[in-house]
Amino acid sequence: REVIHRVAAPGDEVKMSAAGSSDPDGDKLSYEWFVYSESGTYRGTVKLNDADKSDVSFTVPADADGKTIHIVLALRDARPPALAAYRRVVLNCKSK
Repeated sequence: REVIHRVAAPGDEVKMSAAGSSDPDGDKLSYEWFVYSESGTYRGTVKLNDADKSDVSFTVPADADGKTIHIVLALRDARPPALAAYRRVVLNCKSK
């Protein structure tokens, strides 16, 4: 439930997974990964691959050195009203 902190260098491929997530009632989950740009210090575009799947990946932009990128996962169950849970990853971009 706490914020996850990771470090990656510009050009690195970052992979994240929500595998193991479950709904207490056993409902099917939907996944939405997104960049929370208002919280991070990187102002460029970050393209998330498969942002609607349990696993997501992206390449750290070349100009992100010294910046932070905040990625959020929103998990929602299928039963109305759809309840949501959120998890944040803060990526600190540092050259090797």
